[in-house]
Amino acid sequence: MDILFTGIPLPPSINAAFANSSRPGARGRTKTQAMRVWERDFAVWALANAQAFARGRQLVKARLKPGTVLAMHCTFFFARSRIFCKDGTPKRNDTSNYLKVLHDAMAECLGVDDS
Repeated sequence: MDILFTGIPLPPSINAAFANSSRPGARGRTKTQAMRVWERDFAVWALANAQAFARGRQLVKARLKPGTVLAMHCTFFFARSRIFCKDGTPKRNDTSNYLKVLHDAMAECLGVDDS
């Protein structure tokens, strides 16, 4: 049984989601404004899709046993301006940078420990 989620807000890339802490004496990474905005947008989207997440949690609970694998397939749709430069040459994009943020949010909503 598969569950299809559509209309998920495009997450920031992992590079745009976190920044090195700039506070004196602080170490580590902190969430950027872009990440906080996306988390809020994702929370609104997740609430609107609460029934699908409930089915997803039931599916995970019933089928995800120790040693099994949960697969998530993602298709991103980007505006042309995010893929091509004005002169028509392709921009350098590492679309896998968008996956980590989305995987973490989906895992949390589905009740999966992805660590």
